[in-house]
Amino acid sequence: MATHETYKFKNEPHERVEQIKEWIRNNPPLARRNPDEANFFEIEVFGYNHEREAKALYEALKQSGYLKNHPLFKIRIDPM
Repeated sequence: MATHETYKFKNEPHERVEQIKEWIRNNPPLARRNPDEANFFEIEVFGYNHEREAKALYEALKQSGYLKNHPLFKIRIDPM
């Protein structure tokens, strides 16, 4: 069984994040998160060097500008 760890990182401010937070507030029976959790996303790392891999991926996403255009909930990676 693979070992894994999950790390939380902050989403960039984005209109879609605000829309999701509003949807959560308006639909509490259907929502699986609370509104404040939409401000963060998780990187779940399987295998080894969990923290180093998560931080490296976060920095790459941030520097590339991907997070400014695409807010996230969760990423799962299994490095080689």
